[in-house]
Amino acid sequence: MDHTKVGMSLDEIDKIVHDYIVADGAYPSAIDFMHFPKSVCLSVNDVVSHGVPNSYVLKAGDYLNIDVVCYKNGFHGDNSAMVFLEDGQTEVNPAIKRLAAVTRESMFVAIEHCKPGVQFNKIGEIIEDYAHGHGYKVNEEFGGHGIG
Repeated sequence: MDHTKVGMSLDEIDKIVHDYIVADGAYPSAIDFMHFPKSVCLSVNDVVSHGVPNSYVLKAGDYLNIDVVCYKNGFHGDNSAMVFLEDGQTEVNPAIKRLAAVTRESMFVAIEHCKPGVQFNKIGEIIEDYAHGHGYKVNEEFGGHGIG
């Protein structure tokens, strides 16, 4: 995420992520999962989920979700984070920053409830309740990579 800068293309970010994963002795699980052609999912601005890296060049005011899935030592891991692209003059819309903050908070609230015997749907309920309590809805149309 620290390498993501205004002026970079999504293809450049995909290469950085791919090279990092492989250098660490892992495999980028996204490649060819349901025919996905790249190593990482990059969703810019209004792309909801699982965006395919391409030649789009990031500009100030963009926001980017980086979704990395890799396989190492017999396990798949899934990680996702938001990056805000700002240049000192152009900032990301404050409403988007608030949405990202509430989303991240909801994850940590749900993690506090993770323990043996707690069903996955309870974790989802906690996230949904937290989002609703802050005036947001949860997208129920998209699923994950089958990990969580």
